[in-house]
Amino acid sequence: MPQAQDLESMLKQQTTTLGRLLSLIDAETKALVERDADTLLQLAAEKQQVLEHVAKIDKSLAEHPHKQQLTQAPLSKQVADAKSLLAVCQQKIWLTAS
Repeated sequence: MPQAQDLESMLKQQTTTLGRLLSLIDAETKALVERDADTLLQLAAEKQQVLEHVAKIDKSLAEHPHKQQLTQAPLSKQVADAKSLLAVCQQKIWLTAS
């Protein structure tokens, strides 16, 4: 089932990328607290690249000819994990902004 392996690979990449985004958000929060403008600028640029990569993978998953497999086990668990990680990222961004 090569299509499932392809989807699994994309999901692993997405989870890894979201993990990197979470690390960047944490570093950005630290730089904000420390009022480190140079680091903030660097992190903002890196975060933009990571967000673009997340969007690219999302698009690839959405356009995949076998995307229906994403709703079936075992891929549905990986999708849930990625969504959970994204929710954590969104919550941290929201908390930082408020």
